[in-house]
Amino acid sequence: MASLRATSFLPALAGFSISLGALLLGPLGCEEESAPEATSGRRISLQTRLETQDPGAPFLTGLGWQVRLSRALLATGPLYYFDGAPAFSRAPSPPPRSRLASWFGPRLAWAHPGHYKPGTARGQVLQPWSIDLFAGPAELPAGDGITGVVRSGRFSFAAPSAGPAASALGAAVALAEGVAEKDGATVHFRVEATFEELSKRATEGRVEGCIFEETELQGDGTVTITVQPGTWFNLVDFSQVEPGAAGSPTTLQPGTTPHLGFVTGLAQLSAYRFRYNP
Repeated sequence: MASLRATSFLPALAGFSISLGALLLGPLGCEEESAPEATSGRRISLQTRLETQDPGAPFLTGLGWQVRLSRALLATGPLYYFDGAPAFSRAPSPPPRSRLASWFGPRLAWAHPGHYKPGTARGQVLQPWSIDLFAGPAELPAGDGITGVVRSGRFSFAAPSAGPAASALGAAVALAEGVAEKDGATVHFRVEATFEELSKRATEGRVEGCIFEETELQGDGTVTITVQPGTWFNLVDFSQVEPGAAGSPTTLQPGTTPHLGFVTGLAQLSAYRFRYNP
């Protein structure tokens, strides 16, 4: 069994083989490569809780649509907590609609500037899970870690999934339904994204450098992850979507600009925020 040491985590990022569980609890089977070690800190247990910011409340997107969700499902992959500073994103003002398609690339580049250095892993939960974001706060499988400062987190998606929403998600890692309104237009919609589609915007389904409210892991406690679904729709142009109806929403089709906007939103680090309570 390996131990933790305070070295750079960048080599492990390339292969996504960060095995803190192997470091703390012994081999996990699916994690075969060695991971960095830490010379200080003691082992702790971390419960993991996922909540939704204002579920069901309307929100205004960057393109001026007021959206109210009635359903949102999510499939999580491994989650990690690091001592490196988060990758801050700069959000420019939305451009004219005619430039929307050309904006997706630059917007994503702002959100993932490429300078994020995670540093040493301080905690993790490895088991994939699935959540109904409208069912209230959810307890994820237990995680573990070592004492020390945390500043950033990695949120990831997984397919196939496990947990209570797995059957409803099927091959998707995220699914949402709702209604969007703007200038007298009303669109009833449904949208989902697969792991393959998301991985074109977030390598291997990983959203790197999310803000973890800086604190020191001093002992056993709970890591709470707050999901902000409004961020998922910030770039979705519903003017290109058929109105649909309450009982028959329009499905956003893969390859279209509205669907691309949704997938891009899923990959935004500002959609996921971490905090710790002892």
